[in-house]
Amino acid sequence: MTARSAKDAARTDLGWLVAKPIAHRGLHDLAAGVIENSPSAAQAAIAAGFGIECDVQLTADGEAVVFDETFIHYAENKTDQNRIILFADVERPMRYRWAQAINHAVGGFLLRAAAAPNQEGDRTGGINRIFGTVYAVRHFGKAIKKKNETLYYILKWLLVLGIAALIFL
Repeated sequence: MTARSAKDAARTDLGWLVAKPIAHRGLHDLAAGVIENSPSAAQAAIAAGFGIECDVQLTADGEAVVFDETFIHYAENKTDQNRIILFADVERPMRYRWAQAINHAVGGFLLRAAAAPNQEGDRTGGINRIFGTVYAVRHFGKAIKKKNETLYYILKWLLVLGIAALIFL
């Protein structure tokens, strides 16, 4: 085995990642008041014997920040030099002030609507609340589909037609 293929094999061997449960953002339960990335979520994960993949990091000056990513991964600095991570909130400049104002208002509205709680007391945006319901319905639908595919499609089309009726009637 070449050095390169050994390195590639090490990258694809993720057995260590699934050897024990990992609580992403702690062992959180919004219904029980345990918010993700909170001390109570970390304590719950530790009590259950879970590993914790947490988005809360401390800056060099001791400030807590949330670093959220799409895929579980890690970063490690094996050098003697400091690393810099740039956090940016970018707003696209626009030619007309009225367009900039609309862009800013719509963007702010959507960010608030999609907000996820990162600390105790943070509010959850409407889109996230709706997603929780949609996810539960989808999960229920998958269970029905697994048991009875015909019933699943009948219920699916009744739901689609019901939503269309609510919108257009």
